[in-house]
Amino acid sequence: MLFGRNSVLNSNALALFDGFPVGTRLQIDMQEGYWIGCLTSIQNNLVIIDNAQIFSDSGSPLEELRSTAQVPLNLITFVSVAPEDIQTELHNDETSNNSVAGYFNNFLVRISEMRIDLDKSANRFAESLERINKSVQSFVNEVFGVEK
Repeated sequence: MLFGRNSVLNSNALALFDGFPVGTRLQIDMQEGYWIGCLTSIQNNLVIIDNAQIFSDSGSPLEELRSTAQVPLNLITFVSVAPEDIQTELHNDETSNNSVAGYFNNFLVRISEMRIDLDKSANRFAESLERINKSVQSFVNEVFGVEK
């Protein structure tokens, strides 16, 4: 079920969950990733899910499995029944290696992914600043008749 990216809670947001009985295993999409868990309740503009885990858009787990998670309704972009095999498929490699070295390796991989994302964001931010600077310079030149 589709839900807009509105920052203001839509009064019909709760109706999106009417088709899902309590206990239904859901995939709850957000702008930056998605949650998978069993619907427990909806209260105080939060969707409460049990046996929940958050994943990146690429499908890799971002955190360990939680007993309970709360997802704000205003962050939800899409809701559907989760595929039955998604958790076991995505977790087998990581959870089968419970050693310190395995966790450390997973940590390093996640840090590396975050660094790459931060680099991309920094580059986009720098490009935005350059465009703003050029716009301001053009505006000042037009208003005050300054030539280069």
